[in-house]
Amino acid sequence: MKNKFSLLHFALYAKHWYKKSNDIWADMKKIMTADGYPGEVMKKKDIIGVILARCQDLEIQQFTLLAFIDGIAPENGWQHGHPWKGNYPFLTPEPEDLPYYDQNEAIVYYCLSVVCNLERAQFSKELPRPDKKVLPWRKGISKKDIDVMFGS
Repeated sequence: MKNKFSLLHFALYAKHWYKKSNDIWADMKKIMTADGYPGEVMKKKDIIGVILARCQDLEIQQFTLLAFIDGIAPENGWQHGHPWKGNYPFLTPEPEDLPYYDQNEAIVYYCLSVVCNLERAQFSKELPRPDKKVLPWRKGISKKDIDVMFGS
């Protein structure tokens, strides 16, 4: 569906309803499965292909070629919530545990950053309730929070 984003569990993940693990690819496999793809057998390139195809459906400025290239550049990772070793732009010392730049991860983090800011009208349908069978809820999220946001 053009101009609409259809990876609804990906959107919930981007909007911080799900707890993120230290393994983005394990998380993405579970998210892809929840969104109707065979996530358990998908490789990184398959996951990225699906995410990019659905993001391009939006036809928004963030997915024009120049904006996308700029968005996944190592020096801009911090803008999308994921700084890389050697590209830490803050005045404090660079944390020792920063990962080295990984283009595949940069693509996923950029897409998550853009999807996080989408409005309700930009989704193909209403976001579903976060499902604990997909991933645990983010720390601090209660059933009451879910009921208030998504209905009981």
